[in-house]
Amino acid sequence: LVNSDDEGTRDAYNDKYYKLTADIDLSDIDPNEDGTGWVPIGKYRWPETPDYSFKGTFDGNHKIISGLYINRTGGFSGVFGQISEATIKNLGLTDVNVQGGNWSGGIAALALTGASIENCFVTGLVSGGQYVGGIAGFANGTASGDKVSIENCYSNLIVTSTGELGKSGGIAGSIQYGSINNCYTTGNIAGFQDAGGISGRVGSKSTIRNCAALNEKIIAPAGIGRIGVSSDYTGTDAFSNNIAFSGMKVVLDGTEQAISDGAADNKNG
Repeated sequence: LVNSDDEGTRDAYNDKYYKLTADIDLSDIDPNEDGTGWVPIGKYRWPETPDYSFKGTFDGNHKIISGLYINRTGGFSGVFGQISEATIKNLGLTDVNVQGGNWSGGIAALALTGASIENCFVTGLVSGGQYVGGIAGFANGTASGDKVSIENCYSNLIVTSTGELGKSGGIAGSIQYGSINNCYTTGNIAGFQDAGGISGRVGSKSTIRNCAALNEKIIAPAGIGRIGVSSDYTGTDAFSNNIAFSGMKVVLDGTEQAISDGAADNKNG
């Protein structure tokens, strides 16, 4: 209904409160019957007129969605394709297999203005082109203060981005004008450009605080950090009180790196 081309239908449903009342198995769900699997809730449009974002509250009620399968080359792959001014909370995803194009995430492919994701976890595999994350592919708020937040979440995943500007992270592929707090990740991360245990790229006015990167391995040919990779516009307080697994293998352009500068307030934790 949120994906409807009828504006009245979208407006009637996309800003409501939804609560999951039972566990759900999506392993055999393929609405289009073409092998692409689950159809994400909320579609991307640029410019955002009409706006197909999910804007409501989805309360997973601490239930589990298992077997999510997506195989889409068009991008924007996740349970939710695009969310804005929305709250996703208390949701667990297990054994996901998301193979998307650009913008792929377990919970949401693209989290925009004022969106929050709270108390969620994802296990399995998420892969795509650019902006690939365990929880969100790209978390992108606004400079005016409508930030995106991801809190109290974790992932145990293989996360892989293969696009030319591919950014990958255990929580978010990239975050801009937003925050990631009290999260942790395990599993392996591979990026084409930037890769980090928590977020691949940490952009403008974004922060990562009180997080733990417990990943076994992070691989990238360019930017890399056990927590994340800061951009030229990241503030000096972007990283705070973060830790990382001391035995993590960090492989930059084919060469394993010896991490000697790890600290709670820098990209390596």
